[in-house]
Formats: sequence, structure tokens, C-alpha cells
Amino acid sequence: WISAIAIVVVLVSQFSIVPAQRAQAAAPWTPSSLGGSLALWLDASDATTVTSSGGLVSEWRDKSGNVRHAVQPNTNSQPTFTGSAVSISDNNRSMTGAMAAGTFPTSIQVTVVFTASGSGRNGYQSHPFTRTSNNYPTPYDGYNDTLLVGGPTGACVGFGGYADIRNRTTRTVLSTSMSATKVEQYLNGTLQKTDSGNYPYQDVPSIFYVGTRADRYTHFTGEINEIVVTNELSSTDRTSLNSYLGAKWAVSGFPSPPTNSAVPVLTGTARTGQSLSATTGSWTGSPTSYSYQWQRSITSGGSLVDIAAATSNTYVVSEFDVGYFIKVSVSATNGIGTSS
Repeated sequence: WISAIAIVVVLVSQFSIVPAQRAQAAAPWTPSSLGGSLALWLDASDATTVTSSGGLVSEWRDKSGNVRHAVQPNTNSQPTFTGSAVSISDNNRSMTGAMAAGTFPTSIQVTVVFTASGSGRNGYQSHPFTRTSNNYPTPYDGYNDTLLVGGPTGACVGFGGYADIRNRTTRTVLSTSMSATKVEQYLNGTLQKTDSGNYPYQDVPSIFYVGTRADRYTHFTGEINEIVVTNELSSTDRTSLNSYLGAKWAVSGFPSPPTNSAVPVLTGTARTGQSLSATTGSWTGSPTSYSYQWQRSITSGGSLVDIAAATSNTYVVSEFDVGYFIKVSVSATNGIGTSS
């Protein structure tokens, strides 16, 4: 984030200084920001969550707080750890974890950062994460360019035309939601496809798979960097998650919020009753709108507090600003997100 700052000090007059209040810095966004929607978070960039011996991974611990760790006790079936990814190069290798039935009664959204290595086993490349029992009923299952939504009697609705896992041989962020009425997928932050209807969706008894479908005939091969499983997310939360992962893993061509290339300029006279004005500055990423927030601080580098209702590109200095430093922060927004 680039803080676009322009500061002036208000000239001292007969008015007393008003004591400043300390402003709280916002915590950086992570999947933990999703709160109760977060069901599973496997992050290979955090080596403390990976248990390995001789490079073979026996456990990949869940960071969501729900203790849904992915495990593989069989040495012959353990994937390898590269330091930033769990790598699956052998058709026999995969991991499983416990996720009790009823966790997702109406929807599930799976967002994965991965790099596939071609066609997978038998010409079929499994999704890096699946949640299924004998392939159906299933709330989340897929292979190649097909997604499957299963029902209580074993009925299964399949869809083609989604992102073909076999072709994703560069690092990819794939976010797919499945529910009883809609299947939707985003590829590197951009909508790939939507299907709406009445599907025989059902939660499965107890298990999820990393690197394979339940039948083991269809298998993932490649590297998995991160898996985030949630309830179906709002547009805002989905965008935040995709943007976070795209930036974190330096996904090529990933759309991003605006980036500041020249800070805003503040002009005017810093005296009570006079106006200060801010330009937007210059931004990449084709902003569609701008917003402003004026703030004050007792020292030039001190903690800032927002000035109530001061949210336009101009601000009239009042007696409450005497002896204070004034800052304006400009935020630019596009279809992906907002930067300040």
C-alpha cells in the first residue's frame, strides 16, 4: 500500500490546541479477516505448518483455527515440500483431512494457488482440492475443465468449459463456489463461467482430499501453494481474497487494485477559515472513482485521527485545527479493489 500524504501545519492563533486521539492502524488483510466463513487454510509459504522428513510431507496444518489438518502417514504416498509448495509428482501421492458433514450445508467455495504439470494421471488432472465420497455425493469435485455437484442418491451434474486444470502450467489462482443453485468460477480474479439451476447438492460425510479425487483414478500432479476453503463469499470478500493471493504469489497478469505513481498534491493556505485542496495524484490500474479523508495529528509524524465529515477534495481549516498537522489521504478504486 502506498500512503499518499500531503502535510501542512496550521498557523498558531489565539485558539488552544485540542488534545489529539491516537489512531489505530488497520491490520493487513489475510484470510483470517474472513472470520467465521473461513473453514480451512493451508499455506505452504508458512513452513512452520508443514511437517516433513527428508522432504516428504506427513502433515500440512490448518491455519484457520479449525484443526482440519491434511495428513499422509504412509511414506510411500507422501508429497514433497519445496519450501513454498507441496509438490505432487507421483500418481500415488496425496493427502486427506477431516471435515465433518454439515460444515457447508448450502455452499462451499474453494480458492487454490497451484501450478499443474500437464495432463495428470490417465489424461485426467484432478482439482488440487476435492471434497467427495466415492466421487458423489459431493459438494466440491472436479477434473480437467469439468466440475461436479452430486446429490443424495448419487446423481451427479457435470459442467464443462471451466478452467482446464491441465493447461494451468503457470501459477494460477482459481476460486470456485458450488451450491444447490449456482456454480461459479474465477480464474486469476476474472469470472470464468457461471451455471445456475437446481442442483442435487449435498454435503459429504467427513473427508477432503489434497491432490486427488476419491477414486484415485483421477489425480493432480504439480505444485500446490495455498488452499483456502470457505462458505460462498460475497463479491467484496472474494475480491479481497483473490487480490491477496495474486499479490502474495506474484501471479502473472493478475488484475490488481490501483497503484499510485505520483502522490496527490495539497494546495491552499493553512490558516483558519481558508481552504485546502487535494488533487487525485496519478494512478495505474484505471481507477473508476476517488475518495478523500482529511486527518489531523499533534506532530508531523504522529498518530492521525480522521476529521469527521471531511471527505471531499477540499477542506476548510477550523479553529480545532490550530497547532495541528493536517493530512489528506486519497483512495482510488477500480473493479478489483481500493488503494490509498
